[in-house]
Amino acid sequence: MPYSGRRHFPIVLSRLLASLFLLLLTYSTQLQAVTNDMTRDTFSAWLSHYYLQPEPERIAPMLRQAAEAGVFSEPSKSGPALFGFIAGASSRHPGLAARLIDDLETLDETTLGLVLIGIWYADLPENESASLVAAGLNQHPALVQAYPFITSEPMSLLEVPAERGPWLLDALWGYFFATGSSQPVANIIDTLPWLDASKKDEVLAMGGAGLMLMATSGAARWSLTANARQHPQVRQICEDQLTRHEGLIAEQLQQILNQAAESGEQQ
Repeated sequence: MPYSGRRHFPIVLSRLLASLFLLLLTYSTQLQAVTNDMTRDTFSAWLSHYYLQPEPERIAPMLRQAAEAGVFSEPSKSGPALFGFIAGASSRHPGLAARLIDDLETLDETTLGLVLIGIWYADLPENESASLVAAGLNQHPALVQAYPFITSEPMSLLEVPAERGPWLLDALWGYFFATGSSQPVANIIDTLPWLDASKKDEVLAMGGAGLMLMATSGAARWSLTANARQHPQVRQICEDQLTRHEGLIAEQLQQILNQAAESGEQQ
C-alpha cells in the first residue's frame, strides 16, 4: 500500500508532540537544577565579590537559596562572615534590613538568627536596628536564648575590640565584601602587632586575652595576604595604610604585600 500522509499524520504528530513534551520537561528540570545549584563555594564567591557590583535586591533570594541548600548549617563556621556581610549591606543600603526581616521571616531559625545578628551589628540610626531585632525576636522567641546579647543596645561591628577573637576577622571581611569600605580592613590591620616577638611579654601578661589577641593577629596576617592577592581593592587599602603607619604595622604590611605579590606571580 502506498504511503498515505493523511492516514498516518495523526499518529506521527502525536508521537512528535510527546517527544517534544518530554524534551521540554527534561530541559525544564535541568534548568531548575542549575538555578537551585547552590553550594558553599558558589555562595562564597558571590558574597566575596558583592561590593564590585552591589545588587541589594538579590541579597534575600540568595540567602534563602543558600539556606535551603544547607550552606549555613554550621553557623560557627559560616556565621561571622554572613552577619558581617549583612551588617555592612544594611548600613550601606537604607531600608534593606527591614526588607530582609520581611522576606526571610520563614527561614530556619539558625539562618534567621544570623540575619538578626547582622542587623544588630549594623547599629542603624534612629534605633532601627533595635526595633527590627526586637520584632524578629518576638516572632522567634527561641532566638533570645540562643543569642541573648542582641537584646541589648546594638553595637557597630566596626567598634568591636579585637580581644573578642578571630571570629571578628571573618565578620569584618564580610562587612568589607558588602561595602568595599576601607575601615573593616584597617581594623584587621590594627591587630597585626600582637604577633610580633617584641609583644611577647605584654601578651603573656594579659593571660587568655593576650593569647586570643595573638591568635587573632596570626589569622589577620594570613587573611590579609590571601585577600590582597585576590582583591586589588584590598591590596590598594593595604598600600594606603602602609603610608599611614610605621614600625611594626608598616613592617608587617610590607611583608604581606610582598607575599601577596609573590603568590600572584606564581599563579
